[in-house]
Amino acid sequence: MNRPWFVQKRYGIGLSPNGWRGWAVTLIYVALLAGMLIAQGRRFPLWTGLGVAGLSVGFLIVMIKTSDGLPWRWRRGGR
Repeated sequence: MNRPWFVQKRYGIGLSPNGWRGWAVTLIYVALLAGMLIAQGRRFPLWTGLGVAGLSVGFLIVMIKTSDGLPWRWRRGGR
């Protein structure tokens, strides 16, 4: 992979989108999450919770697989 979709945050811990692919995956995740919560909401709380968990795990896997590979640690600015 030439350019990572997600890179380490400059401040704090975690990953942030890098470029249009990372932002597209993030927006798709948010849209699917919102759609699931609106469609199922209070009618099926167990299935909604399992769906949110599954969608979040899938998003986390995509983030890790397409990241820059640097170790996760607390960052305070510089590289």
